[in-house]
Amino acid sequence: MDEIIVRIGKLIREKRLIKGYSTQELADLIGVSAGLINNIENARNDTFNLELLSKLCSALDIPFISVFPINTKEFKEIILSNQLNSTDIQEQINNLISNYINAAEKLKYNPLKLNKLLEKLIYEIEFFINTQ
Repeated sequence: MDEIIVRIGKLIREKRLIKGYSTQELADLIGVSAGLINNIENARNDTFNLELLSKLCSALDIPFISVFPINTKEFKEIILSNQLNSTDIQEQINNLISNYINAAEKLKYNPLKLNKLLEKLIYEIEFFINTQ
């Protein structure tokens, strides 16, 4: 997972700088400390959750789904380590992403509606995981 954390941290820093935010300004926007932002950007904190990641993505105009390593070797290793059929899961993930993009287009990329959609998707995924 370290590679993912490093990649997310770099993406957040890059987008923050493009937006012209200091770490303090970004922290104020999402209600956390500047130190936490600094730690995330430098991959020193892997404890941030989906809600925090969602807030960061929203503040920096990063498509939430783009931060997940769908086609990386590491993601495939995670799937295989759980003895799941990676082809079936990859197909389902691709379908999910395609459906999300279609929904985003229909919702005209309205951030509030998309956030509700993501919350519902996350709830459904967590429910599925917890019932296995």
